[in-house]
Amino acid sequence: MPIDERLQFSQEPNFIAKAIGMPFDSTPVLNEDMSKWCDEAAWPNPKWLNSAFFLKRKSKNSQQYLLTLLRSRYFRIEGDFRTFFNNYYNSQKIDFVVARRIIAMLEMSRNSLEHDNCNLIEVRDLIALAEQYMIWLYPENIASERGYVLVAKLQNQDSYLSGLLKDRLDKANGNVGIIRSVLEDVKDTLNQQERDLFITGSVQVTKLENLTKMGVIALAVFIVALPFIVHFDKEMWKDTAFSDVDLYPFKRWLITLSVGILGAAGGFFSGLLQMKNKQIQLNDYEESMSNFLLRPIIGGMAALILFIFLSWNVLPGVVFTNVGSVLFIAFLAGFSERYFLRVLNVDEEGKTPPSIANTSVSAPAISTAVVQTSQKDEAKNEGNPIVENPTTDVANENTPPPSS
Repeated sequence: MPIDERLQFSQEPNFIAKAIGMPFDSTPVLNEDMSKWCDEAAWPNPKWLNSAFFLKRKSKNSQQYLLTLLRSRYFRIEGDFRTFFNNYYNSQKIDFVVARRIIAMLEMSRNSLEHDNCNLIEVRDLIALAEQYMIWLYPENIASERGYVLVAKLQNQDSYLSGLLKDRLDKANGNVGIIRSVLEDVKDTLNQQERDLFITGSVQVTKLENLTKMGVIALAVFIVALPFIVHFDKEMWKDTAFSDVDLYPFKRWLITLSVGILGAAGGFFSGLLQMKNKQIQLNDYEESMSNFLLRPIIGGMAALILFIFLSWNVLPGVVFTNVGSVLFIAFLAGFSERYFLRVLNVDEEGKTPPSIANTSVSAPAISTAVVQTSQKDEAKNEGNPIVENPTTDVANENTPPPSS
């Protein structure tokens, strides 16, 4: 925004408070005595520095860490403003219109940051805007120095923007107005990128949280409805604690619940293996944890879906004849997405691979498939190439040998 338009826009009283819907005093403040802001008493210590505030503070999560970062950023900007304002108050270089706006934004930021449940996006925008307005208080030598410092910081982050900023600073020839305008444009771009990243992460976390809630509801419905859908082989369950499934129907729910729990345990264990050595940034913490909490729900649903299909023998190539294989496949379905899709005869892209309907797989063959699938998952996680073994048909024992 050009300097003339920016100054005209900033003349409107309390425009920041209007923008975020906060109450404000409509009395113009253009004739306010600005000398009081040079006094230490005008800048009281925030409440979050009091000992009582520390004692009642809850355990930190990612939101608390972000709040702490915003509080530190507020202190840095407040310190910069008070330094420039006190040093240049009696000179003709200070822009009192900009100073009033910065003071208003800093006051509102401090009041919001004193509460743990404040809106982090609004506070971040206020602090970023105050930092952006600070550019118009920089003297000529400091504005030029801050510009080249920003060039150095951007070299690893955005080399194109860094080169463009350096080129425009070199062409400014010491003109403080041009330097300030260039710095404001770059700061505005960086603030917009940071805000978009912040909002994108928040939206992603909200989406995963909603999916988790819907997944819990769907899993509960599955467990309630499955005893009426699954085909229970009485002979297979007769030597277990779940015998007499027809005589005691509640045992069907116990079986269904056991299968779901094993699938959820597989998903949880798989998530632990992926998370234990994975390093994440602070902004990705909430999203990573939401993904982790979603895995047991997906694992439980995958195990129950396989339990339905396999109980009716509708999936070719996989047949279980004992309780151990049922529980093992339930755990593996939650642990490995590749195995779940392989049993459903669907690849990871949703395509159906060549049919294996004429293949009968015995218990040892299932174990072999499980081992191969686990090895592929490990190779995939480690970044190693996956070598597919050719499909081997299991010959029928009753088929006569070919004649010589």
